[in-house]
Amino acid sequence: MTYPTTARRGPDAPTVADSIAEATRTLSYVLQSEASRGVWPPTPADAYRIVGALVIMAGRLPDVLHEMTGIAHEPDGLRIDDGSDPRAHLRRLCVAIGEAQQHVSGLESALNTAWTLLGAVGYDQAQDAQ
Repeated sequence: MTYPTTARRGPDAPTVADSIAEATRTLSYVLQSEASRGVWPPTPADAYRIVGALVIMAGRLPDVLHEMTGIAHEPDGLRIDDGSDPRAHLRRLCVAIGEAQQHVSGLESALNTAWTLLGAVGYDQAQDAQ
């Protein structure tokens, strides 16, 4: 029997990012598919779980975005397709990522409010009896 001489590598960051994008698309598709089958709206418990997961995701995005600014700290050897100065281009990149982080912070805050409000939603006892 032959054994590999190198350890298995886990997935790389771009592959994981692709998986996140695909999972978001799948979530949207599943929700739309359920709605078209008449399984709409989602139950309060399901809505609470889904929004809660989105809160967690949004809370983690600023760290991911911050890591993307690392490229700006080591611009040597980089070029920009239009021939412009890499340092100026990367400064604009950092500004754009900073703006994205601010928007994500607002998204997380709004989702957290929605999650908290969903936590108080349930079915009326009369509804449960039917």
